[in-house]
Amino acid sequence: MGGISSIARYAQKWPFNFPKEFMNLRISDLREEYGIEILSLEERSLSIPIEWSGKY
Repeated sequence: MGGISSIARYAQKWPFNFPKEFMNLRISDLREEYGIEILSLEERSLSIPIEWSGKY
């Protein structure tokens, strides 16, 4: 039901290969262009801590 107006809000997809030109841009500009949001402290807190095994 969002229609055309909701389509305009979608950000660009993050490129698969990181362009070197991004190094000359401000991080805030990249966040805005690609719709990247930083989690708040509340969103970052975990009730059960995650332990990394060191393997992928």
